[in-house]
Amino acid sequence: MLTLTTASLFGSSENTAGRQPQFASSGKRLFMAYGEGNRAVVKTSDDGGQSWAETAAFTAKGKMMLGMRRGPRIAAMRDKAVVSFISEGDLWAVNGGAPVRVNDVADSAREGLHAMAAGGGKIYAAWLDLRSKGTTMAGAVSADGGSTWSKNEVLYTSPDGTICQCCHPTIAVDAAGKASVMFRNAIAGNRDMYAMEWGGPAAKLGNGTWKLNACPMDGGGMAFDSVGKLVTVWRRDTQVFVARPGDDEELVGAGKQPVVACTAKGVWVAWNEGKGVMLRDPAKRVEKMGEGTFPSIVARAGGGVLLAWESEGQISMKVVGG
Repeated sequence: MLTLTTASLFGSSENTAGRQPQFASSGKRLFMAYGEGNRAVVKTSDDGGQSWAETAAFTAKGKMMLGMRRGPRIAAMRDKAVVSFISEGDLWAVNGGAPVRVNDVADSAREGLHAMAAGGGKIYAAWLDLRSKGTTMAGAVSADGGSTWSKNEVLYTSPDGTICQCCHPTIAVDAAGKASVMFRNAIAGNRDMYAMEWGGPAAKLGNGTWKLNACPMDGGGMAFDSVGKLVTVWRRDTQVFVARPGDDEELVGAGKQPVVACTAKGVWVAWNEGKGVMLRDPAKRVEKMGEGTFPSIVARAGGGVLLAWESEGQISMKVVGG
C-alpha cells in the first residue's frame, strides 16, 4: 500500500471549487494554479502540500479557455511564480502586474493549449499556433520573470502541414536551464509523440505508432529525473507508456491523460483509467487514488509527490509517499 495523506486547500476541507490544477515548485515551496470561472487562482504551500494559502487571483479580460487540459499554467522562479492562460485567442502571462501578451500575432493561440516552465533564470512558453495554415508549435522566452517576452519562434512545423491540432504541449527544464518540449505530431496519418530540445530537431518517442484520423486531446507529461535524464509519459490508443528519448517504451497500463514526476527514489506516473485516478510509484505498485479526471503531479522536496485532480468542478489532492 502507498502512504497517503489528504491535503487540504482550505483548513478542514479536502476539496475546493476549481478545474485543471497545475503545479510548479521552487525549493521547498510548492505553487498551484487552477481555473475558477474566469479567474486563474494561485496558491502556495511551504509544508509540502499539507496546507495552502491563496496568494493571487487574476481575472481574464475576456473568456478564459478552460477544460480538456486548457487552463492556467504556472512556472516558479525562486520564491515567486508566473501564471499564464489563454483568453480571446491570445496567450497571457502575469507575474503580479498587468498581464502581458506572449504571442506576437493576435489570435494565433486561439486553440487554447499551451505549456510553461522555468529554469536557469528563464521562463519558456510553447503553444499550438494558428497564425498560418495548419497548426505549428510556437514558443517564446522571458528573461525577466515574465514581464517581457522574446519574438515568437516556430519550434516545429510538420512536413504534412500540421501537428496534432488539439493535444497540449509539455515543457520541462533541466537544472542547467535547458528546455525540452513534447507534443503530438501528425505525419502520414499517425498521431505519435515527439520531443525536442528548444530550438533543436524533433524525434519520435517510443517504438510503436498510432494510426488515427482524429485528435485524442491527450498530450502526456514529462520531467527530468534525479540524474538529469528526460522521462516522458504519454498515451497511444488505449494504453499509457513511459519512454526516455532514444530508448524503448515501457507499458504502464490501460488509460489516458498521464502525467509524471521524478524523485530521488524514481519515477511516479499518474493517469486516468476509466473514471479512476491511478498512481504508480517507483516500485511500480499501482493504486487508485480516487474518482476524477485530468491528474496533475509534482515532486515534494521532503520526498514523495503531491497529486491533484478535478471531479465535477472540484479539485481533490493527496500527498503520497515521503
